[in-house]
Amino acid sequence: MTKKLILTEIADYCGVSPATVSRALSGNGYVSEEKRRKIQGFVNDRGSAGERVLQRGRRGREIIIVTRDDHLSNSNACAGLKQFLDRLHQDGFLASVFFGNRAEALKSCLKRRPEAVLAFGINDRVMPHIAKLVARGITCIGTGEAFEVACPVVSHDHADAVRAAVRRLQSRGAKRIAYLAGMGEREHFHSPDEIAVCRHREIVEAIAGELPGFDVAADVVSDNFGSFAQAEKMLKKGEHGGWIIYDCEQVNAFARLCASLRLPIPPLAALLSPGDGMVLPVTELIYRQPPLDEAILQLLNSDNPEDFRPRRILLPYHYVE
Repeated sequence: MTKKLILTEIADYCGVSPATVSRALSGNGYVSEEKRRKIQGFVNDRGSAGERVLQRGRRGREIIIVTRDDHLSNSNACAGLKQFLDRLHQDGFLASVFFGNRAEALKSCLKRRPEAVLAFGINDRVMPHIAKLVARGITCIGTGEAFEVACPVVSHDHADAVRAAVRRLQSRGAKRIAYLAGMGEREHFHSPDEIAVCRHREIVEAIAGELPGFDVAADVVSDNFGSFAQAEKMLKKGEHGGWIIYDCEQVNAFARLCASLRLPIPPLAALLSPGDGMVLPVTELIYRQPPLDEAILQLLNSDNPEDFRPRRILLPYHYVE
């Protein structure tokens, strides 16, 4: 019998989560005395099988982290990942990290059967693989966005941040606002449904809900992998009194584009991720995403099975004065 099945059996019998069983057996983390006695009593009754679980628990709780290759090339992302791995170690986890093809890495988790799988930057393409892991009883947690989720997914409240950005740009006199982000090969769209990336569709829908007259076809533009041709046309027309731009690279590229056109940089709001560096000193409004570490650790150490139901957990942006 595998570790996961044994942990689940103990958890079901004792009325607690598998994470509580692991903490009780390993001695890492808090477990009430009553629950600890109940778990230990069940383990003792199981004899040698229980002792195998006890030995495994003392070594640590196995978690597999699946992430993208760009974590290796981004120094801020690497530093953040190292800090998170240190926190996992402190909480008694044994973590393995897989970089690259997330779909293939998630398939391999079906054979290894860790206690938990954490998938960074999930999307709709990898969600079916996560659903298979959940069906096998493996705890899964995701970060990022997907239109349909099969596990708890920790993300940021993009819609709330962009609504606040619209209001602040309006207070600075902007009547028409454009949204610029990296959204694939297409440079512009006719409706939010044509935007394939979940976060950008949510942002566009939030702007449309906050700003009367917002026109997706005329006010939303993708950088088209760095070309900025459509954004250049919009800047030359000068019809937008404010811009909302997603991520540090886009903000800095936009500022350079304005300089090359010898145009003043319009009021803009930047939506930045935790791994983004500093933007050029042209941004009046900065909304930065908080790290997700604490929310993930709370889930991993939760005793409540309800916490692991499929849902989005949205963390608010921090407004940088």
